[in-house]
This record gives sequence, structure tokens and C-alpha cells, in this order.
Amino acid sequence: MNKNSNKTSSFSKKRKFKHGSYAVILTAVFVVVVILLNIGATVLASKVNLTVDLTANKDFSVSEENKEYIKKVERNVNIVVCCDRETYIDSYYGNLLGSNYADSKYLNTSGSSTDLINYFNQNTKLLDEYTKLNSKITVEYADPQDPEFSKYTNKYPNASLRTGDIIVESEFELNGETVKRHKILDTDDIFTVDSVTYASYGISLITANRIETAVTSAIYAVTADSTFKVALITANEGKSIDNLQNLMEMNNYEFTVVDSLLGYSIPKDTDLVIISAPKYDYSGEELKIIDDYLHIDDDDDRALMFIGNADTSNLPNLNEFISEWGYVVTPNHTLLETNDSNAYYSSYNFGYKLTDENGVIDKIGEKNYMFLANLNMPVQAKEISSRYVKTLLEIPASVVARPNDTDENWSAEKAELKGPFVGLGLTTLSQYDANNELHTASFIMLNSVDFINSMFNNYAEVGNIDVMMTAIDSVVGREDIGISFDTRTFETASFTAPSNGTALAMRIIFIGVIPLAILACGVIVWMRRRRS
Repeated sequence: MNKNSNKTSSFSKKRKFKHGSYAVILTAVFVVVVILLNIGATVLASKVNLTVDLTANKDFSVSEENKEYIKKVERNVNIVVCCDRETYIDSYYGNLLGSNYADSKYLNTSGSSTDLINYFNQNTKLLDEYTKLNSKITVEYADPQDPEFSKYTNKYPNASLRTGDIIVESEFELNGETVKRHKILDTDDIFTVDSVTYASYGISLITANRIETAVTSAIYAVTADSTFKVALITANEGKSIDNLQNLMEMNNYEFTVVDSLLGYSIPKDTDLVIISAPKYDYSGEELKIIDDYLHIDDDDDRALMFIGNADTSNLPNLNEFISEWGYVVTPNHTLLETNDSNAYYSSYNFGYKLTDENGVIDKIGEKNYMFLANLNMPVQAKEISSRYVKTLLEIPASVVARPNDTDENWSAEKAELKGPFVGLGLTTLSQYDANNELHTASFIMLNSVDFINSMFNNYAEVGNIDVMMTAIDSVVGREDIGISFDTRTFETASFTAPSNGTALAMRIIFIGVIPLAILACGVIVWMRRRRS
């Protein structure tokens, strides 16, 4: 055998081995890098929000207004979803949820299981974002069917925990004592559910998601230093204010219902008294109890809210009491809008105008809310010495007052009383006590209970409840005014990427950079192997 041939063969084998080794090493390094990047991305994703919400309405993102509040939470908060995570976002959860109701409700949206999954998937995404915004907030999923769930049933023995409920809990030290607080959110807290009849069956449809409102409010309630006390006077057949009461309770207001004022003394530590659209007039004795509560002394500030109703505006004693706070009520009249562009479905249901510029509710105007209500009674403001009377929401001049006893021949041109009227007003009385400390008594005037109870409050663009919360927060001295909550809805199951820089950058990265990088690596490996 030729020696040169042997040398050439030996060199060729070494060369092939060398280049083959390089190719193997390069491939191994590439695989290791990919694995490390995946591990790093997984760890980073659990700590930092790396996802980009491309839905037009940011359906899977915490609203900007709430992010600032969540970031500032300084106490540990644990959020427990009473369901296995995978089951929670699966359509099977709808059946589990329905089985929790004695009347066999079936929860769905427009009959589509896809929409239902979207809502629960939305919840998991939003809860994940809470943990990334603040490391003191944790989220866990616990299956009620798992034996280990007993730690929660034992911890909260008086609660009826059901599949899908959410527990928000916190434990901290306050003034040298251990404080343990929790709130349990059920389906009605988390979703807006409308009852309908379909094929003779009663069906409850999820029409909107209130997860952000419910959870952020619960976090505030379980971590706040103090609770605000409210006395709701239901005497004389006052109307319910469930929508407002539910939201106030979620924002750390504690309610005491008073069904009779006779023989009752309102505790001095009560932050707010609410009188809601009584059907019958108050006696002088009952009004004295209210007046005594509002009397400014060496104690804390006081506040009263009166909610009217056009159906029962003929209450002479109450109307006289209201006039002492700067509001004149014309009884037995209902307001009627003559401008069709400001009427919604009916001339009796119309919009209010925000007039509180640079005032207690000025930030509400930044959201371009509408304010709508029916059954409005004529209320006009008047000047009162030593008391500051301010209209927060005004009913426009195109509105007139119609007597309740008129017949079908009556027309707006015959109206003797015309706008503008007060939709929402605030009167304050400030005085110095014997220790030269300033104290304030506040009176909130709302002319229609429908403003709170209207079906329009289910729409995110209607700010009735939001403006009421802001006004109430201001008179009780709540310092964290400005926390706002968005109701989440799905108009469509598809997502459209906005034409902005973020979307363009993602297209470049995922359609261009990453594929080119993989192609380049493949070409390099192929060329090295070919040479070998």
C-alpha cells in the first residue's frame, strides 16, 4: 500500500472527525442555549409580565388606574380560586358552576361555550398579572374535591365555599395586634348575570366580567386600616339600593340597616347615614334624630345622603328638612326631557351633565362617562348662609317638570317649571369646635333612586355608580379616592392587533428575526457538514 495514500486517508479521517466534532459541538451548544433560554423565559415570565395584550379593549390586562394601586399594596395578600386551574378555564366548569345553585341555573353567554371559556381564561390572565405587579400578592388554585381543601373549610367554617368562589385573605400586624381579614367572592360578585327564559327553562347568562372590580376591592377591604360605618335607614318603606350597597361593601363600608328611627340613636362613630326614597313622610321626632346626628361637636365629621324618587316626592316634613340644606323639592312632578338627543329610549330617561370642575368628582369627567336616570323629581338649589351648596351633576335646561296628575293632553309647552335642575348636589357646613378644630357636616342630595338602580349601570360607559362612590368617599374622608374599576365584556371571540409600534415590533421579531436566525444556524451546520 502506498504510504502517501495512507497519510492522505489518515488526514482525511482526522479532518472529517474534526469538522464532524465541530458540527456536533455547535449543535449541542445551540440546543443547550435554546433550553437555557426556555428555562430563563419561564422563570422570568413567572416574575415579570412578558405577554402583550393585543385585544382592542385590553381584555386580559389590569386597567392602568388599578395598576398604581396594586403596586402600592404593602401587606401580604393571598388569593385562592376554589377550583383546579385547568378545570376553571375549561367548559366543564360551567356545569360545575350550575350545579352549585339549588334552582339549577346554567351559566353561559349567548349559548356559546367558547364565550364562557373566554371569561374564565380572562380571569386567570388578570389574576396572574396581579402577582407580577406586586410580589406581596399570591394566587393559588385549590380543588374543593381535593382532601387538602379542608384547610380552607376548617379556616372558614361559617362560609359556604363553592366551586369557583374566590377567597381574598390577608394577615398583618396593626397597632400591636394581629389582624386577620378575608372576603369571599361568589359568582354574583365576579360576573354580571342576567336571568332569561329559553325554551321554557330559566337560564342565567353571564353578560360581563367584574373580576377586577371584585378582586381589587377585596384587596383594599382586607388590607385597609379602617372600616367606614354606614347606617341605611329603611324606615317608612324606603327603597333598596343593592347596586350601590354591594359596591360600597366591597370597598370596606360596613352597613347597619335601621328599619325604624323611633327610639333609635345613631351611633356617633357612624360615618354616613343614607335615607333612600321613603314612601311615607318622616315625623318631627324622626327628623330630630337625624339632625342630632349631623350636629357638629368635638367628634368626627358627619355625613347624610338623601335619595329621592318622583313617585313619592310629596313628603312635606322631609322636603322642609332638605330645604335647610339648600335644595327645594317640587312635589308631585316628574322631569321630562324635551331634547330628543339627550333622551334614551324615553323622554323620562335622560342624561345628566357633569358640572363639578376642579371639585370632588372632577376626575370622573376624564373617562367620558354618561350619567342616566329615570323617575327624576324637580330639585333646585338655593343659597344658604354659612353653608356651601354645590351642584355636581346638573339636569339641563331642556328638561321640564310635568305634574303627576296631568292627562294625555298635557304638553311640554304648558310646563310652569323648567330646568336646569339638580341631579346630584353636595352641601357642606364647616365650623370650629371649642378646641379650635374644624369639623364638617355634609349633605348629599340625589334626586332619583333610579340613578342607582337603573339597568344602564350594567354598561361600562355609564358612570352613575362610580360618581356616587367618588362623592361618598369625599364626604367620609377616604384618602385613597381615585381607585377605579372596569367591567369586562367580550363583544367578539376574535382578537385584532392594533396598528401601533408594539404590534409592528412583534411582527418583525416573530415573522422576520426568529425565522432568519434559525435558518442561519441551519445553513452554518449544513455547510460545515458538507465540507467534512
